[in-house]
Amino acid sequence: MNQEEIIYLIRLARKGKKISQQELGKMTGISHQIISRYENGAEVPTNEKLQLILSVLGIEYEKINDYKREIEKIFNKFFDETFYRKANYLKYLDIIKKSKEKFSQTYNYYKIEIIELV
Repeated sequence: MNQEEIIYLIRLARKGKKISQQELGKMTGISHQIISRYENGAEVPTNEKLQLILSVLGIEYEKINDYKREIEKIFNKFFDETFYRKANYLKYLDIIKKSKEKFSQTYNYYKIEIIELV
């Protein structure tokens, strides 16, 4: 799991549970300032702290790759069903191909951008 994925995972899981950084800090024993640094990418949690945070948020660390594969399947299905029906599919395909280098660096970010365009 790369740093960008850790940042999104912690932030989205915490917000999904409607837990503030202060509350998460109290629940884990990690200061809310450190939680903030994790979420902003200024610091990377150790494996142990990441597992603790995820455990408190109800996410099984061992299943993260399963979740990522499931999200990939959902995205691919969405992408296929959306763009194959559009008359300008080839235009989008050309844009994606031209941007392939950018996609390889932060691929998940661009998936979100594509979904938001639709």
